[in-house]
Amino acid sequence: MASDWRIIEQTASLNVELCKNQQFSAEVDLRAPQRGISIRGLGEADDTADGCKLLRLQNVNDEHRWQLQACYTRGRDLIAVYPHSTGREIETCVYWRVLSADDFSPEADAPAVFLGGFDVIVSLQTDLPHDAPHLKIGSQLSAAELWRLPASGEGSDAICQITSSETNVAAGAVVFRLPSSQLSYAEFTHPASVSRSCVTTQGQTRRTEYLLSEDAMEKGVIRQIRIRGLWLPRQHDLKLVQQYYEHWLTSEPPLTV
Repeated sequence: MASDWRIIEQTASLNVELCKNQQFSAEVDLRAPQRGISIRGLGEADDTADGCKLLRLQNVNDEHRWQLQACYTRGRDLIAVYPHSTGREIETCVYWRVLSADDFSPEADAPAVFLGGFDVIVSLQTDLPHDAPHLKIGSQLSAAELWRLPASGEGSDAICQITSSETNVAAGAVVFRLPSSQLSYAEFTHPASVSRSCVTTQGQTRRTEYLLSEDAMEKGVIRQIRIRGLWLPRQHDLKLVQQYYEHWLTSEPPLTV
């Protein structure tokens, strides 16, 4: 169970209790969404300055800096607005949403196995006749094992272990098995939102990077992108991820207004 987001001087934080004797804190520097959700308390390896950072939102061109216009909370959402700026003609509204059991299929027995997580929902709009988002989202955390399930996969045979860095990976689900822990963390990407994914490994440090679709945006039309990150018990994690991911792919887009 998570506490409510609280904002102090443009930095948001909350506390999350995944299960008995397993708690962590989450923090978002709203002036720098490229740092993602910084997690403290999952383990010694991830409690460093460069440790566990989830769902980082980055401009493909690093010279385009984020300029925060407004930030506030609404229910379980943390919301930040980044207006048009020089070199970036797209208004970006980001929702960091705390997940609950209600976000899962009733048939999935979510209350018994779902531990916690976040959706990052990005709404994009441009005043130009044609523009592309030029955005990528990704995470960094320690993992003893890494697995993936392609969006097009059917059955358990589609799940495979990642043992080295991979580029040009199709959208799907990635599962991190945390070291010295009975927890796993999974990320879901939708093929309609992500053009390609990359996974890099350096020791037990694993990084994901999802390049958002570069299809041209129409003037005044809002494009919404969503990525899900969630914690699960290690036991039966791959089976659970497959079940949750298939439900997520066919679920209605979330409401953000």
